[in-house]
Amino acid sequence: MPLLSKKGAYQPQGQPIHRAQNQPVIRKETIRPLRIALFLGLALPTVSLYNKTGLYSPINKFEGFVWMKQQPEKAKSDCLAVRGRPRSTDKHQAILDAAGDLFLEMGFDRAAMDQIAQRAGVSKQTVYSHFTNKEGLFRAVIKHRVTEFFPDDPVAGAAPRSLEDRLREIGRRYVTLVVSEDAVALFRLLAVNCESHPKLVEMFFEEGPGRLAAGIEKVLAHAAAQGAFTCEDRAEATRLFGTLMRGDLHLRRTLGIEPPLSASAIDDHVARAVRIFLDCYRHDES
Repeated sequence: MPLLSKKGAYQPQGQPIHRAQNQPVIRKETIRPLRIALFLGLALPTVSLYNKTGLYSPINKFEGFVWMKQQPEKAKSDCLAVRGRPRSTDKHQAILDAAGDLFLEMGFDRAAMDQIAQRAGVSKQTVYSHFTNKEGLFRAVIKHRVTEFFPDDPVAGAAPRSLEDRLREIGRRYVTLVVSEDAVALFRLLAVNCESHPKLVEMFFEEGPGRLAAGIEKVLAHAAAQGAFTCEDRAEATRLFGTLMRGDLHLRRTLGIEPPLSASAIDDHVARAVRIFLDCYRHDES
């Protein structure tokens, strides 16, 4: 029966204590949490134990918890990791990528959660631990695709620039997104299923065009606060900006009569649209 030595280390009964210079020493305060954890069948994480020199020595065995007096935050995080490990960011991203691809390849109905899990390289249980259902996953995919091109708050952290330059940058992001292969394919998919899946269409509009419009309106509000833009109805101005940006490019891309646009073609289109937009409103750039 193993016993505690006077210095707090486990030693087999009847055998002398031999310890290397930096051999870990398990303190008495680790015993009770260890017994409780073993009784409950918990998987214990890698922890650090005191060694003879007063430093910490990592061990890769399930030997117990140590509430380290010198590092209380580390000890707290170790225990929290056992109670509920944080969701992996890499797995979350892999699920979003896999779901986005399968939704476009197979459609919403045919893309099963089992297939999404297999494509992402995770278990089905892991998918449901990140997203409660397929509808929620679809919404998350749309939001993720939009925020890749267009930040939630395009004003925050933006360098001071003229309104025209700022609108050109936003317009470039906007047009690049709406004429992209994925956006066009998704629009076609929803157009076919708009009657059978009205909820999906609503989600798409909220997370796609709705999110884009909100970002543009923030930029116009910021410019108005600085006296660089004047309009009575910013929501109407936002709709006009979006209409000018799309032009007939989005429709032509959706119908398949327009090939993918180059970056220079998008820049030229956006520059013309911004000039027309600003001509419709009184503005005085400082």
